[in-house]
Amino acid sequence: MLDVTMGAMSDRAEIRDQTERTDRGDRARLGIAVIDSDDPRALGQFYADLLGWSPEETDDDWFYLRGPNGVGLAVQPSIGHRAPNWPRSEVPQQMHLDFYVDDLAAGVARAQRLGARSPSGVASGKHFVTLIDPSGHPFCLCLAPELRT
Repeated sequence: MLDVTMGAMSDRAEIRDQTERTDRGDRARLGIAVIDSDDPRALGQFYADLLGWSPEETDDDWFYLRGPNGVGLAVQPSIGHRAPNWPRSEVPQQMHLDFYVDDLAAGVARAQRLGARSPSGVASGKHFVTLIDPSGHPFCLCLAPELRT
């Protein structure tokens, strides 16, 4: 929904009302998040297992998963890929994904069984734990918002 920060409150309400009635063909939607890896098949399978999604398209150059509501996650090869050493900055973080889970401890244990590891020197929060995927990308498992107290 469009929100305008200048003008009177009635102007903002009118703009929101008009926006709700118009076609939203110009609004971007997340289609696919693409991750670089030196081993797309292995990293793709890690995320397939972590998320419980089935691969739809795989070959040597692409590993594609489609999740609920059409959102996808893909892994592509990156020649000379260097895993980030986050939180240090010699090779910076290249992307970061947050995944919701209903049981944080169980989700972390499962991710670690699948090959994720805990980064050294990074503290967890009340509702999230940061992990490192098999290609070195950090990601977070977060307690689903509706379960937070």
